[in-house]
Amino acid sequence: MFALAAREDRVLDTADLDFSDVRRFPLGEHPGVVVARLPNEWTADLLVETLVSALRTLADEDLHGAMVIVEPHRIRIRR
Repeated sequence: MFALAAREDRVLDTADLDFSDVRRFPLGEHPGVVVARLPNEWTADLLVETLVSALRTLADEDLHGAMVIVEPHRIRIRR
């Protein structure tokens, strides 16, 4: 999954927290990673609504090499 996104120069959007490890995925060395850290108890509709809203907020950001963490009511960007 990560290799394909990197090869195609695409930002990876995932809920897998392993991708937030900057030792394995160093900042500046990939097209970008967006990690969703959202409650498991949320409905699918609320998860989708939150992710779509976050991605709209990030639409004008240059995410190349960045690690983005999407949490309820907060988006953090590490470069």
